[in-house]
Amino acid sequence: MQKFLNIILISFSIFFTNILNAEEEKYWDNEKISLNLESAKAFLYDLKKKNISLSDPIEGIWKNEDAQFLIHREADESNYFRMYIIKGYENSYIHHEGTWEATFIRVEDKINTYGFYGRIWYGPEPFTYETQGGYAYLNLAQNFLTSEFLENSLEGANLNSSYTKIWSASDANIKSTADGKNYYDFWWVVVLIAGLFFYLYTSTVVKPKKAKKSKIIKKDKFKSPIKEGLLVFWRGDISYGFSYWIIGSVIGTIISIPAFVISDKQIDSFSSGLVLLLISYVIFLFIAKIYLFVGVWRSAEKYKAMKIKLKESTIWGYVGQITLILSIVRSFGEMLK
Repeated sequence: MQKFLNIILISFSIFFTNILNAEEEKYWDNEKISLNLESAKAFLYDLKKKNISLSDPIEGIWKNEDAQFLIHREADESNYFRMYIIKGYENSYIHHEGTWEATFIRVEDKINTYGFYGRIWYGPEPFTYETQGGYAYLNLAQNFLTSEFLENSLEGANLNSSYTKIWSASDANIKSTADGKNYYDFWWVVVLIAGLFFYLYTSTVVKPKKAKKSKIIKKDKFKSPIKEGLLVFWRGDISYGFSYWIIGSVIGTIISIPAFVISDKQIDSFSSGLVLLLISYVIFLFIAKIYLFVGVWRSAEKYKAMKIKLKESTIWGYVGQITLILSIVRSFGEMLK
């Protein structure tokens, strides 16, 4: 009788263990596969070529400070995506190269949001792991994926991580950065700011007077009042107070409202038409900011010249110009966040 009960207990244990293993293999397994960067690229290309499923933005090759990863759709029309380790940089990751480490599950009612289950490994060898889950958020504009775990590790460590997409079948030229942004891409902003300061210096510094040559001045037959008004401000001929507070501050703030209202998540969901409209707005805003800066700066220069003639303090002219420079530095900093 005792022998019969032992057989039943052993059979039940095997059955229960198989159920747990089957459930676990829904999200990962311990079997290693032959995987490297080139084979991962070929695999994604093959999926795209066969049109097995619609391409999802999470599919591709990603990296963080620990390793490179392959993420791909599990099956045709599936909302499940597997993550494999391609190449590890740390010992624990190197040990698990080629293993299925996590599963991402698309959240249908939220844009570019995924739930995920992943393995958190503990070492040294033999490695053990625990199951952890959370949510991942995809930033399409920067090819950036952030994972936020629902709880810390057993040792109390924060497990949150960020990944940068370095390759996909639809775009093989995605640039790689460690934190999701390549700051070298903003070199043109630095050049424009430097050019703007050079232009302001050369156009506002007092130049030696030269003998005027006689020349015929042609009067414009048709002069637009709007164009004339814009030129008056551009030359700095409007009073410094009105130029700084009304045109520079009030109007400058009003035209910048869309830039503060529109979030990154909203941009990710924009259609191609809205993206083109947004690009047009950004170009307009950039040109308008330069126009306002030059007009206020020149007005401040003429304000200082007037105060010098009257032998009065020029402090407010300098204060206004310093705030203009600080606003540019702040805007540049916000762009890099």
